[in-house]
Amino acid sequence: MATEAKAPADWSREVRAGFEALVRSGGEVPGAGLSARIAEAQSLACHFEDRQLVAVAALKNPRLTYREKLCDRSGFDLSKEKYAYEVGWVYVAENHRGSRLSRLVVEACLTEAGSGGVFATTREDNEAMQRTLKRYGFVRAGKAYESERVDVLLVLLVREGGRATSGVGHTCGHT
Repeated sequence: MATEAKAPADWSREVRAGFEALVRSGGEVPGAGLSARIAEAQSLACHFEDRQLVAVAALKNPRLTYREKLCDRSGFDLSKEKYAYEVGWVYVAENHRGSRLSRLVVEACLTEAGSGGVFATTREDNEAMQRTLKRYGFVRAGKAYESERVDVLLVLLVREGGRATSGVGHTCGHT
């Protein structure tokens, strides 16, 4: 077993295709433009078992329009100065769940992020992912909001400057 994070262009075409296939199999990420968004990521974290890709995550470079939408919906300031990256597209193949592989790929992303602030979103009912993120210093911020794709509530979690933050005193300001 091996977990590694590196820039999208540094992975083979086959690994990038496998990454995208795993993300799509989760059914929660819009497929339109996904390949381009993957290519724009800061890094992709991949975990292999027996040379098979079984868990993925990305350290994403969120677009300004996406930040603004999350800010408006959650009521929490996600300025690039405070939160340069987003940890996202965390997915573990169904036959490997319960093995704590999400920890490995999230940790690989956070190593790539350094000490800067990072945010993530997840379903409000995804307690396993929230536990994983909280393990690495993330705390809930803002208010839960409706997903545009599926009939669930989403929550925002942030890790400020490599440490947890209470989320108190932030306002939604676009910068």
